[in-house]
Amino acid sequence: RAEYEVCIAPHPDFGLGLRLEAQAVGMPAVAGSFKQHPLSGGRLPAERCGVIALGDELLAVNEVGLEGMPFEEAIATVRQIGFDSYGAPLRMRFRRCRGK
Repeated sequence: RAEYEVCIAPHPDFGLGLRLEAQAVGMPAVAGSFKQHPLSGGRLPAERCGVIALGDELLAVNEVGLEGMPFEEAIATVRQIGFDSYGAPLRMRFRRCRGK
């Protein structure tokens, strides 16, 4: 399955707009859904980039690998990297879900 990388600048107030989820305990973090802008209902950066497909597996953020990490640890890592980046774009590497 193909891997790809996107570089996304978070919205200053509402972040990337990507909800990660795991299909089951021990499963990897995948793009579960896109969040909408809470005031306008518009698309946030992850959806606007037009590349991320729901179900794609998140492999790394800013070169920090997430493969093999428990879901909760992966989420905490992504949040910390986002916080530490102070709004700078995040490099996110994904693997397409099966069938894409």
